[in-house]
Amino acid sequence: MAVQLAVTTLREAPTAAWSGKAGSLEWDCWETVEHLSDALFSYAVQLGPRTPPADLCARVLARLPAAVLVMQRGVIEREERYLERRFGAEYNPYKARVRRWL
Repeated sequence: MAVQLAVTTLREAPTAAWSGKAGSLEWDCWETVEHLSDALFSYAVQLGPRTPPADLCARVLARLPAAVLVMQRGVIEREERYLERRFGAEYNPYKARVRRWL
């Protein structure tokens, strides 16, 4: 329920607001949300069981295509659009020489 509330609230933010400063932080709002989601994911992993269930590998592999699609469309392509807006033509040579998936 908390995640759904957060997503609903963040979706209502205007697109231009994401590149604005996040309060007194040096980061913009997008970078701040990325940082918070990374931290929350890290905490969630630490709360998991020390010995994973036997069928964990099968469940992870079953969800892998969806996870790759979300990363590609929801993170990588969105971040590239943001970087193109922020850095303009300077970003293109970097984008050409650096792989998307390391």
